[in-house]
Amino acid sequence: MPGIDQEFHDVLSRILRDYPKLWRPRGGPQFGQYQELAEKVSQELQRKVSAKKVKGNLKDIRRRLERLDQGSSTCMKTSAYLWYAEELKYMRAAEMLTTATSVESIPSTSTAAASAEKKHQLLRASESSARQLSYAEEPKYVPAAEVLTTTTSVESIPSTSMVAASAEKKHQLFRASKSSARQLLRASKSSARQLLRASESSARQLLCTSESSARQLLYSEELKYVRAAEMLTTATSVESIPSTSAAAASAQNAHYLLRASEYAARQLLRASESAARQLLRASESSARQLLRASETSARQLLRASESSALQLLRASESSALQSPPHSPQTAELPLPRNICCIPMIKTQDESPPNHSSE
Repeated sequence: MPGIDQEFHDVLSRILRDYPKLWRPRGGPQFGQYQELAEKVSQELQRKVSAKKVKGNLKDIRRRLERLDQGSSTCMKTSAYLWYAEELKYMRAAEMLTTATSVESIPSTSTAAASAEKKHQLLRASESSARQLSYAEEPKYVPAAEVLTTTTSVESIPSTSMVAASAEKKHQLFRASKSSARQLLRASKSSARQLLRASESSARQLLCTSESSARQLLYSEELKYVRAAEMLTTATSVESIPSTSAAAASAQNAHYLLRASEYAARQLLRASESAARQLLRASESSARQLLRASETSARQLLRASESSALQLLRASESSALQSPPHSPQTAELPLPRNICCIPMIKTQDESPPNHSSE
């Protein structure tokens, strides 16, 4: 059709693309299911094309109906189903347009009944040939589908034993990392305790040594002053020293000197004890800090190893689960310009497999 063909083609293609159930019914092609399609096409054409254009091109639409009445045409014999699908769309749309816009006289009831009966017979013949064609084409695709399913299941899909082995390996790696982290924590705790005990023992030994040296120094100083007093006493008693007052003064000086030495020795002992105690406290504090730092580092190492092992386990599980079977992809071919939309022969939603993947 020169005037309406492009508009008719565009409208019908868009409606068939938006409403695929109108030309692919689940129960197979049936006469009368294109009623809704014809209504939609006529509504769209009435919106886009004026009434004069539709009336002027009704002759071309009637020619399409006459081609439908000629059941002995070559197109009907060679590809009955495709012819039925294409011509029925135009026929139903033309009927709706004729009813809606035509002002010419409608044929008589007998002529309409005869044409309807002839169209119904042609429809049955086309349905029968389409079913035979679909039944003949189906067994060709079954072996190819089985071969593709077998190859994909053997090659691309990992077996259950491989998945179980990988999971077992990840679990063993996780256990080994946890065990090594715990052993490292125990070793660090043991070394920190040994260091604390050694520092405490050395501090106690230093305290005992300082106390002993301070006592020995005190005893030696006291002994010196005692001997000096004895020598002074012996010298004053043997020699003739001036008066008793001078002897008393010297004895008092010796006593003062003895007290001063005792006081100095005690201060030295206290200072040594204080220094030893401070050293012991400092060593204990440093040992405790070292123990805490080692425990903290060991715990951090344990957490890091557990986190890395868990991340490795999850990543391997997700990679094992996210490897889907390679299903053959079906390519959709574009429709030609002269045929709006060709319905598929197979009534199921399955498409024929791509033979290039065999």
